[in-house]
Amino acid sequence: MSMTTAMNNFEDIVNDAYLSYFWTDWSDPEKLNQVWLTSKIGDNSFQNFTGVQKYHNATAATEDLTPLAALPVTFVSPQMGVVAPWFRRLSNYALGLSGFNGAEIQSEYFVPWSVATKAIQALKPLAKEMNALSYVSSFRIIASDDMWMSTANGDNINGEPRSVAIHWSWIPNLSAVMELLPKIEAALAPYNPVPHWGKLFTMDPCSTFLKRYKKLADFVALDKKLDPNGKFHNDFLDNNVFKKCTSCG
Repeated sequence: MSMTTAMNNFEDIVNDAYLSYFWTDWSDPEKLNQVWLTSKIGDNSFQNFTGVQKYHNATAATEDLTPLAALPVTFVSPQMGVVAPWFRRLSNYALGLSGFNGAEIQSEYFVPWSVATKAIQALKPLAKEMNALSYVSSFRIIASDDMWMSTANGDNINGEPRSVAIHWSWIPNLSAVMELLPKIEAALAPYNPVPHWGKLFTMDPCSTFLKRYKKLADFVALDKKLDPNGKFHNDFLDNNVFKKCTSCG
């Protein structure tokens, strides 16, 4: 599917499915490699979008595909309209498998729904650099929630009903990836990105994403009450959240 078509029809495409994934390796910044759409069937079953040969000028797949060229198709969840329970269909990977088993590194940034297409398109000038270092990139849509420290908390994304995660699975070249991330973060900066804490990023918490968490002070206060000795802390939380929160004021 062309990137322009996808971005111009983003809301319609997302609304056509229960779960949507957009995949690209950035080899061509004007084209998405694959678009996966999963529909809900009844209360607990799901299947891939079926019944059309063309969808927004993209041709329907005729066999199971993998979004990563280096990943066997048996590693991903079944496609081609196979109906299965939610726990088999709402994941990209087949149960019991874990992609490259740790031989990859990842980054992911969450942006509000209203600016998602602009944020994605702002990355196009970096396509060549991203393609050289990534296995694949994906855009996924997340419904808002009310958990204090969630990247999808409705209050943290300006009260919007959805957010969009922009994800990369990088080749294991840490130094090169860490050099590229500031460029990605600069491109996304106008769109208020929040990084996934369990993946790579270089954003300074104090001056960027911490201020987006409206319940941060409540979280820190609750932590002091329930875990005064930091039993459940780690270096990441201490250096990027608790100390930063104090210094940010």
